[in-house]
Amino acid sequence: MSEIATNITEEQSTKRVIKKHIGDYFYTVENIGFGNYRVIGKDLIE
Repeated sequence: MSEIATNITEEQSTKRVIKKHIGDYFYTVENIGFGNYRVIGKDLIE
């Protein structure tokens, strides 16, 4: 989650659900607020 917290854009920080490419995966993350995130999806990039 530190990767998301460090590299989230200002626009993404205002959204409830964001999508982020990290390493070999594409994550769907719920932005709970105040730097709290919950992964709700993880897909391998082929």
